[in-house]
Amino acid sequence: MDVRYRFKQLLMALRARPFNSAESEFVRQILNEKQAELFFALPFYEQHHAYRVCCMLWDNGYQEDKALLQAALLHDLGKRDPVSGRYISLWDKILVVALKKIGGKPLLYKVAKPDPRSWLYVFWLQTRHEQRSAELAEAVGSLPRVVALVAGCVPANDPAFVALKWADDAN
Repeated sequence: MDVRYRFKQLLMALRARPFNSAESEFVRQILNEKQAELFFALPFYEQHHAYRVCCMLWDNGYQEDKALLQAALLHDLGKRDPVSGRYISLWDKILVVALKKIGGKPLLYKVAKPDPRSWLYVFWLQTRHEQRSAELAEAVGSLPRVVALVAGCVPANDPAFVALKWADDAN
């Protein structure tokens, strides 16, 4: 990843604030009540990231694909543990990027600990966030298509998955 891209991401995350009423309403029109509850429990920077992904898809002609728009808003739910309340902070994200640069994903998997009391738990959340996001989405009544898109359990050339990955990578 480009350093400028990561710096831009960090600046956007630092500037993240609670949604205004129009942004909140947009999200609530796409998500069901339980999905929205999980979404709005995410840190502001995660909410804004997912919102930008969703808006990018919306602006590029995917207004009618509600499953894709829901997947865009829910794809990072697993970066927060609703049971323990632990989540990947901005500073943890910086560590994640640094560890990936040093040793790739294998290093993250090596240091990750599934114990919420451990400071290494955030790496566990990061390494398993796609699967956890899908499980959380499913638990709040998301359609199987939404769950599959969030989990990445669709063919790599699935047009909706390609679009989701494109928008996620751009934000």
